Amino acid sequence: MCTSTALSASTPDHTQIIPPKLPGSHGVWVPPLADNLIVGGIKSYAEALNVSSTQIPGYWVHKDRHLKVGEPPKPGEKILYYTHGGGYVALTAHPDGQMAPVPMGFLEHSSTTTRTFSIEYRLLCPGSKATHPFPTALLDALAGYTYLVNLGFQEEDIILCGDSAGGNLALALTRYLVENTGKADKLPRTPGALVLFSPWADMSESFEANRAESATQSAAHDWTSPTDSEEMVRAVKAFLGNKPDEIANANRHVYSSPASPYLMGLTSDSATRKVSFKNFPRTWLDFGGSEVLRDQIKRLGVAMEGDLGKEKFKLNECPGGVHGYIAFEWFQPERSENMRKIAAWLEHV
Repeated sequence: MCTSTALSASTPDHTQIIPPKLPGSHGVWVPPLADNLIVGGIKSYAEALNVSSTQIPGYWVHKDRHLKVGEPPKPGEKILYYTHGGGYVALTAHPDGQMAPVPMGFLEHSSTTTRTFSIEYRLLCPGSKATHPFPTALLDALAGYTYLVNLGFQEEDIILCGDSAGGNLALALTRYLVENTGKADKLPRTPGALVLFSPWADMSESFEANRAESATQSAAHDWTSPTDSEEMVRAVKAFLGNKPDEIANANRHVYSSPASPYLMGLTSDSATRKVSFKNFPRTWLDFGGSEVLRDQIKRLGVAMEGDLGKEKFKLNECPGGVHGYIAFEWFQPERSENMRKIAAWLEHV
């Protein structure tokens, strides 16, 4: 929790489980990761910034209200694993929170998904002494994913879903699983599918001289801040641990900025693409046509389709949609129509 921010005792965060009011929803404690699951470059980042895994809350939402909490899955049972948005600095996984319509939408429109699980990852606290920098949220997301696998869910039955910063986190978790397959004992495999809503895929735009065209065009239409706004720049710097070298090279940080022009091979000093999405699962990438992140999301889509092929990748643009429109229940009929499309697509995963 950011102690500098006025939060009430009932504000959901990683330090406590607040019993949800939503029928069929439950909170549980997710155990910390075993040390052997944190390896490679992420281990080095964690050690350098004094980041470790810890116990955090997770929240279940059941379509069947009589289902017991943590009940082992039936053979072939699908589950949605959700990482919420909020710029890594705000919002919550709590079923009564602002982002709850995203997992709830899946339960409403899916015939194969009967419960969802959302992780209450630790939020950034920007400032000169930033808390919970990268890879804190990644370790928390991995802990939640490992919890589901240890519960009995097969990786191919897990649908990993994230929006905005949660989409960034879902991409990072998938990349970690892909890159470290066989390198860490008992590390889970990649999920069966990846669903990304308006993912924040290039933090480096905050430090580029030339703003993205969509940031200029959509600033008057979208509700969220352009990536070079003061608050977003502070969040990115905190995410990178306020380390000058990391901030200066944010465009080369494959976990935070996988769609940066540099990594995509679109700059004068980078003639070839340096980021790969090979071995990623089947992916649905969804965004609004009127959002400030449109350009970077399209860059991401081009690369993912190139590596995954059209059979495993779907790019969906919602005309007139703002950033994270999928969480706004009033954004109709587009929201419900796209939820139904995704549910139908997932039935073939």
